[in-house]
Amino acid sequence: MAEEAKRETRRCDRMGLRLPLALRVKSVEHRALTVDFSPLGVGILADISLHPGATVGILPGEGSQGAVPARVVWVETEESEGERQVGLEFLNPLPAPV
Repeated sequence: MAEEAKRETRRCDRMGLRLPLALRVKSVEHRALTVDFSPLGVGILADISLHPGATVGILPGEGSQGAVPARVVWVETEESEGERQVGLEFLNPLPAPV
């Protein structure tokens, strides 16, 4: 999906943000990197196979105890690197900044 088309379908503006995090998928943790972030969701790069509709837990830092629940909304694949850009929607949106 082209970046402009993604922006048109988003309900909230996202801020570019590159931070490492972990995803918990079926009790297994996988490393990922954020691409962008909003109170409603986050875009990530990960080298695991995810499918729209799947639920994951987002662990914001190493040793994090509480995972933020999210749902996979879309997935793109970069064939040459095996890495996937994934759009995640928080199941419980974060409070909007004041």
